[in-house]
Amino acid sequence: MENHTNSTLMIEELVDENNRLKNQVEVFKKESSLEILVNNTPDIAFLLDCEGILLSANDAFIKNFDMEPEELIGKPIFETIKSKITKSRISIFKQIIDSKKSHQWQDERAGRYFESTAYPILGDDGSVKQVGCFARETTQQVLEKQRKLLKIKILKAINSNEVWKDCVEEVLCEIKDFSGLEAVAIRLIEGDDFPYFATNGLPDHFVETENYLCGLKPGDDPKGKPAEGPYVGGMCGNVISGRFDPDKDFFTEGGSFWSNNTSKFLSETTDKDRLTKTRNYCNLQGYESVALFPLKNGTKILGLLQINDKRTNMFTHDTIQFFEKIALNIGTAFSKRQTEDALAEKSMYLDNILRSATKYGIITTDIDHCITYINPLAEEFCGYKAKDAINKTIFEINARENLSPQDIEKALETVRTQGEYCYLHTQQTDDEPRYIDKRILGIHDRKDKLVGFAFFSRDITRRIKAERELQYSNLRQHAVLNNINASVYIADMDSHEILFMNDHMKQLFGEDLIGKKCYESLQENQSTPCAFCSSSKIIDDKGNPTAPYISEVQNSKFPDQWFLVHNQAIPWVNGQIVRLEISVDITSQKQTEEALQKAHDELETRVEERTRELSDSYEAVKRLMAELRNEIKQSESLQDHLIQSERLATVGKLAGTLAHEINSPLQGITFLLSSLRKECSPTIVKDIDLIKQSFFSIRDTVKNLLDLSRLTDPEKEPVEVNIAIEDALVLFHGLLKKNKISVSLGLSDDVKTIISAPQQLGQVFINLLNNSIEAITDSPGSEEQNEIVIKTSTEGHNIIITYSDTGPGIPEDALTNIFNPFYTRKKDLGLGVGLSICYSIIKNHHGSIIAKNKPEGGAMFVISLPTTTAPTVES
Repeated sequence: MENHTNSTLMIEELVDENNRLKNQVEVFKKESSLEILVNNTPDIAFLLDCEGILLSANDAFIKNFDMEPEELIGKPIFETIKSKITKSRISIFKQIIDSKKSHQWQDERAGRYFESTAYPILGDDGSVKQVGCFARETTQQVLEKQRKLLKIKILKAINSNEVWKDCVEEVLCEIKDFSGLEAVAIRLIEGDDFPYFATNGLPDHFVETENYLCGLKPGDDPKGKPAEGPYVGGMCGNVISGRFDPDKDFFTEGGSFWSNNTSKFLSETTDKDRLTKTRNYCNLQGYESVALFPLKNGTKILGLLQINDKRTNMFTHDTIQFFEKIALNIGTAFSKRQTEDALAEKSMYLDNILRSATKYGIITTDIDHCITYINPLAEEFCGYKAKDAINKTIFEINARENLSPQDIEKALETVRTQGEYCYLHTQQTDDEPRYIDKRILGIHDRKDKLVGFAFFSRDITRRIKAERELQYSNLRQHAVLNNINASVYIADMDSHEILFMNDHMKQLFGEDLIGKKCYESLQENQSTPCAFCSSSKIIDDKGNPTAPYISEVQNSKFPDQWFLVHNQAIPWVNGQIVRLEISVDITSQKQTEEALQKAHDELETRVEERTRELSDSYEAVKRLMAELRNEIKQSESLQDHLIQSERLATVGKLAGTLAHEINSPLQGITFLLSSLRKECSPTIVKDIDLIKQSFFSIRDTVKNLLDLSRLTDPEKEPVEVNIAIEDALVLFHGLLKKNKISVSLGLSDDVKTIISAPQQLGQVFINLLNNSIEAITDSPGSEEQNEIVIKTSTEGHNIIITYSDTGPGIPEDALTNIFNPFYTRKKDLGLGVGLSICYSIIKNHHGSIIAKNKPEGGAMFVISLPTTTAPTVES
């Protein structure tokens, strides 16, 4: 029984021992796991007794102090490790033992930041037996916080409304203070170069020497210009121009350059490695740590951020990446500032334009109809000053127009759906109504979203009045054109399309022909433009209108009728030059002319018979002139006698008995017509009056011939050159008509009266007309081409008279002798003194006469007569 009891006790002891051993094993396992865990954590952990003896420490603690474990374990920690913060740590250690409470603090050691915690370990009696300490390095978190703060400061500075240079200088200060580096600078684009915009820490001589980067590209001629424009050189040029190789360790993927030892960098690399020829000025000035970061906006490089320090190893990959991001922020902000400045400048420019607008009143509103802008002219229209109108609604200031809010809202709804709304507003004033053209447009943003409205007002009172006056004028003109007894139409010069025709013409042709071709609708069986079309005769080579073209024609649709047609080039409503034709039915006049012509032909027959009787006298004069030729060549004093002789030669055929033979029958016929007139019907009386007028014309013609043949001394008197030319034409009316020669006059109203001998001046015009008629009849062409053109104009104090014809022209060998006395190319009846006399007369009038040929054929005489000096006329 006792043995059994002992065995039982032994077994229980063995079980207890076994349990105790198991517990010790478990504790050992836990302590081993804890030790492994503590030794592998990056945090520092150590244990002190109450005397400050280091009882244990993990691997992070040993590694942090770079000492062997035996040098630390079992040693008083505050004596073994001494630093500037030892005293403060002893104070904390004592405070923990005394208070039996844990304590937390932060500190910095050689640029590294730690967050520490110490707590007391109490014994069974409640007293502090040991102190446990943990320290975690927070350098990265502190740096991130500092960098975030720096980034905020930089963003705040570069996005402020201050002057950009001040903003950049503030940024450089922040970067320098944060990094602790010696020098920072920023280059910004300026034209083709990138000079320093702002610096902090760089010496003045450095900035002056390295300010500009543009130079010659390797291989360019040093004495010439760069082959491909400005070349941004050096390592700065690499960064700015985007020349970099990310495979090289001194470049980053973002295009930045950095080196912690420029001396070593320059000795171990070549210009080829560096992608450019470098100037090495940073290294020459002692800067070993150099970093260059591009300032970008997207892919566009606007400049660079430069950081220099004379110490080595001042950069890490981490800091380079950070400053690269800062550079991107600066580049983006600079681009934004450029855009804002450009927008501000454009806004100011636009505001100046809007404020200086003298024709349009302009008001803009936001989408809620509140006024955001109003220019001075709009102030006048609405009656509000800008300072009073801004922030008011458009409904308030439009009260002056008596428009209801519903009307305005309806107009704005039209703008929303159709983009524009226009209306005419009549504004009542004290004097007369004022008409305002109103336009409302929508204002859209870049996404085409409607964000406001623009109201444009323009005073069109003068235009309304002018349009009404033009309308009244057009009505009056249409009334006149539609009621005159003549056909009027306007045709396009190129397409020949009829653009207008009056009622008289519509009645004549029986229909409205507007829109049709003139040659197809106005002529019979005509499918192409008429050969006799006058379009080319009423414009010059440049397409400008010339003198009107007047002719007498018959129309194939009305073969028994004659029309006097007036063609002229005029500007149409669209500014285009068109042809205006006015035609008057002159059939009855032509019939009267034919009757008169028959009577005239009978008279001419009788005159010719009497003229033959004068031929002997003419031959005698001719012989006399032959005897005088040699004497005239020797003395110019005989020019006046030649004038009288030529006058006799020109009108000798019509002199003498001409007056008696013509005037006597005319008197008898006129007397008989007067007697018949009393017994005839009104219709016949009208025809008799026409015949009498024609006889008076014959009488005046004879009188003019007699005046030319008088041998009296010429007297000076005022002479109207245009009238003298027209009088000379009257003498040749029959001859021109007989030979089917048309005369085109371009007599200027600006031509003045001159003091002259009218008979002598008339003799010049008659001689020139006579020569042109003889030239045309001796070399006849088509009737449409037989034409004499006479024009007058003024040049300074001179009157210019131009005679030209469509004859064969003047032979080249005759141009130099044509004004010499007795020079003639006429086969018969030519004495060769006509043009010599003209030359003498013009010369005695202090003028000049020139003969030449027109390029298109025909002769031309240009006479210049002064108006300021009265000519000396010798008897």
